[in-house]
Amino acid sequence: MQIDVPGVIIGGIVGWLIARHYYKRSAADLTEELRRSAAEAERKDTLAYFELMLERSIWTAETIREQERVDLRSAEHFQDRPERRLPRV
Repeated sequence: MQIDVPGVIIGGIVGWLIARHYYKRSAADLTEELRRSAAEAERKDTLAYFELMLERSIWTAETIREQERVDLRSAEHFQDRPERRLPRV
């Protein structure tokens, strides 16, 4: 059994170039996603964003035990957590 040394070297170089290309592309995609996520998180921490959310959101109200409960339905990060909800009567 004879090993084709030039073929192994060329195959290794080609494989390395392909892996490097995808690594660089992945790194660029991750950098862009991180930048976008950071900008979105920064924007959502402002009072202006909260006021905009109040104006443009879908609100529902229901009365439970003679107290009004209001839910924001269009943004999950402002919704009640299930473990904090009152049981339905």
